Amino acid sequence: MRYGLRSVGGAIGCGILGCGIGAVAAERDYPFRPVPFTDVRVTDAFWTPRLETNRLVTTWYDINKCEETGRVDNFAKAGGLLDGEFQGIPFDDSDVYKVLEGVAYVLAQHPDPKLEGYLDTAINRIISAQERDGYLYTARRLLPPEKLPKMAGPSRWSNLGSSHAISTKRPPHYPFLPADWPNQA
Repeated sequence: MRYGLRSVGGAIGCGILGCGIGAVAAERDYPFRPVPFTDVRVTDAFWTPRLETNRLVTTWYDINKCEETGRVDNFAKAGGLLDGEFQGIPFDDSDVYKVLEGVAYVLAQHPDPKLEGYLDTAINRIISAQERDGYLYTARRLLPPEKLPKMAGPSRWSNLGSSHAISTKRPPHYPFLPADWPNQA
């Protein structure tokens, strides 16, 4: 879809600016360029304490909530690492993904062996639950079909726009993860 939008945008730009030089000149005239967030350091008196609170308190609070509510264990259960029934609501997987995304962002700015160890453990639980074809939805693996919400669809890979079936291949927007993640030796 991204390429489709670029093509449409290019066609519109070509029509407005005239093909050729006009489109290139407009791009060169824009004085700002994005930088990787890992190259940004916030050091002011307002944001720095809040970012530190997020790193040292909120991140662990969120992790602990995912643990105590059974969200993380659902992956271990779906992967056969733990026995037990599904806990929570069928779309709880997404909360774990969001928290781990936050952990990854924190680690990109501030290496922390304890936090990195937790992330590795959580990722291994997720990997254990993922099926060979990439499908991953703990509720579908652990709940009987009659207990699945309608939004999950009648079968795997159905209703992807509203359910939480995702692939956990190496995320391209995390350039700080090793190239062989998650298959490191």
